[in-house]
Amino acid sequence: MRTAEFAANFNRRRQAALCATLVCVGLILLLGGKVHDAVGITFLGMAFSWALGSNNRLVHWLFVICGLLLLVLPVGDGFLWPREKSEEIKGQTLLVESDRHGIEEYSSLVTQMTQQEQRESREDFSKLSSELAKAEVELQRIQTEGIFRHVMRDDWANVGGGLLLLCAGLGLIIGIKPGSQKSA
Repeated sequence: MRTAEFAANFNRRRQAALCATLVCVGLILLLGGKVHDAVGITFLGMAFSWALGSNNRLVHWLFVICGLLLLVLPVGDGFLWPREKSEEIKGQTLLVESDRHGIEEYSSLVTQMTQQEQRESREDFSKLSSELAKAEVELQRIQTEGIFRHVMRDDWANVGGGLLLLCAGLGLIIGIKPGSQKSA
């Protein structure tokens, strides 16, 4: 099939959806995105062009089902987060305490060192201090993180894709679709 025949088989809605898809994929790749992301956007765009140009209800329901399936993982993650949160807080608290203990031991050793040894070990002390600061910040983040923020931080792609597919499918099912304008 030639390119002209291939393009002639697409209606305007399919052509617009494919054009928007190619623009998005191009921008992703130009802005340093991963090929993995570009391939995913390509498949979503092709699916949208197929659904928007189709009058088949099965395709529309397929969008709804896929959207709901994509939302299962984030909902499950949000449901399990309160249990996981306490475990993560315990682990992070142990890490902070061990870093503090390491700094205390290091400080007691520094007092027994010569000045030359103290100068050489300042870099090690700054590394330990920065690791402690990072661990404390992570502990504070975990303690204050709610379910919604956790889900959006970890599963934002599934939530976005699921909602997009679900809304598109529902919109197509109830009839929100651009119609051809009839001239009088």
